Amino acid sequence: MAKVINTSQQLTHAALAPQSIHSRVIHVTTFVTGGFGNTGVVATPVVADGVRLLSLRLLILPGNLTSSVAIIIFLSTGTGKIITQALVATGWDKIMQSVGGSAPAIRYDGGQQEIIWHMNVLYSGSGRRFGLALQNLSASVGATVWASFQISEG
Repeated sequence: MAKVINTSQQLTHAALAPQSIHSRVIHVTTFVTGGFGNTGVVATPVVADGVRLLSLRLLILPGNLTSSVAIIIFLSTGTGKIITQALVATGWDKIMQSVGGSAPAIRYDGGQQEIIWHMNVLYSGSGRRFGLALQNLSASVGATVWASFQISEG
């Protein structure tokens, strides 16, 4: 952060890298039941037109905490009032690109896990929302996934 030593000094750092000092966290959760191909989807409420995604936190909980689950996790951002699994999975802009597969998603295979990414990415557009979609690859184990989006608006 820049400090003023005298009145003639320019605040170049603040001008080159402006950032809002206020942020908030929006939590969403969705689940998929056991069975190959079952899906789940959720999206945040509409946020500001210009929003900076500061960090993203996922908490993955298998339906049976002693077993592992195989799921595909789609993290996206877009606009619109109607939310479907297909829209969040393939129609919106991807927050996370391909990790562990050819699809623009995260393929997760394991037990209980918490994952955190520090992003600092600016998104713009009227009616901006963040979405989480799941697709189950397990035959009998379901999963619940919590996503926390830390955003700075303005």
